[in-house]
Amino acid sequence: MTLSHRSLSHCLAACVCACLALPVAALDLLESYEAALLQDAEYQAARATAEVGREALPLARAQLLPNLSFNANRMRNNLTTETLNALGQPLSFDSNYTSKSYALTLRQPLYRPALLSGYRQAGARVASADAMFLKAGQDLALRVAGAYFNVLFAEESVRQVEAQGLAIATQLRAAERAIRAGVGTRTDIDDAQARLDLNQAKLLGARQQIDQARHELHILIGRPADQIRPLDRDRLALSPLQPDALDAWIERAEQSSPELHDLQARVKSAMLELARAQSGHKPTLDLIVQRTYSESDNVTNPNNSYDNSQIGVQLAIPLYAGGAVNAQVRQARAALVEAEQRLEAARRKLATQVRKEFQGVREGMLKVQALEAAERSAALSLASNEKGFLAGVRSRLDILNALEVQANARMELARERMLFVMSRIRLLGHCGALDRTALEEMNRWLAAS
Repeated sequence: MTLSHRSLSHCLAACVCACLALPVAALDLLESYEAALLQDAEYQAARATAEVGREALPLARAQLLPNLSFNANRMRNNLTTETLNALGQPLSFDSNYTSKSYALTLRQPLYRPALLSGYRQAGARVASADAMFLKAGQDLALRVAGAYFNVLFAEESVRQVEAQGLAIATQLRAAERAIRAGVGTRTDIDDAQARLDLNQAKLLGARQQIDQARHELHILIGRPADQIRPLDRDRLALSPLQPDALDAWIERAEQSSPELHDLQARVKSAMLELARAQSGHKPTLDLIVQRTYSESDNVTNPNNSYDNSQIGVQLAIPLYAGGAVNAQVRQARAALVEAEQRLEAARRKLATQVRKEFQGVREGMLKVQALEAAERSAALSLASNEKGFLAGVRSRLDILNALEVQANARMELARERMLFVMSRIRLLGHCGALDRTALEEMNRWLAAS
């Protein structure tokens, strides 16, 4: 039995509706990073820059390898010769002939110190390009993580402000019922209304913040970020760093930082540039092999042909270049000092940054634990004030104050969790360890989808 066209259309429509009704899987941190690897323009530009830099090595190698060239020319010659005969009378002769020549030349550098320094310098430039590309990957991971956790914090802010608003609205309705029953005061209503109005203003700001945070993440990954997996407080690893020693992390950063690797390669390149400039005083020696064939290229013998083979060496000794070589040496030496000082400045700055993030992780862990205790205390305080209100020893204002304390404690806790996570991420980034493995570990801190 076959389905009619109408039945088939109904089935297809039902399938489409069923697919649309399926819940969209929440985006996690690792998926965001993988999407950004394909979509982020800065990372793609860094990849292209690295490819450009890697070509410096084959270009420099080509200068040291044999160079083979072929030259050919064909000319039509119209020659007019004027002379005097034995009687002193002028004579004129016209000659029309075709000349041609072919030359095959092989040149192999034998001693070219400038080219050798350039080849080694190209290797340093390739190392610099690779380090910069690695740093671009670290920066991308840091930007994605920052944008992702900014969204989470913005979502948490909205949830906390909404929860606080509901609690205040509940107190406002209770105050209105109480005054209608003749047991409340107008002050309770006014105070609750003022706090509710302020809460609505905070809610507008929080929603604006979450829209901006989602937009920034969307730009990075090239897909909507309306649903992402939240941070699971039970999965968050509030454990000391391994190793739990600042000097060990500074040493690790100095050994593995892509930025330092780039600057170290630049110092090496500057040293080789100095050697290349100093080689301007040295002679050069090339091996030359050449085969030449020509016809009618001699005015006195226009109908002759020549077949010549040559092999030998060519020596060039620089004698005087107007002071250009000395100027290049001074310039290269100054560039070397600049590169060395930039490396030292970056090393000191990196140590400061590692110290800051190391303290951020260590102290952040303690702050999170303290704020978790503060959150529990705030909840107990709110419950006590509510019981005290029922017993007649606490006012509605006390309840509103307790609600505000609880909301502030929750917001501070959410903020410190995000700061703790970001300090850990930045610390790994300074050490060149913010790779897929690290992101996979952090991804396990998120709630299950």
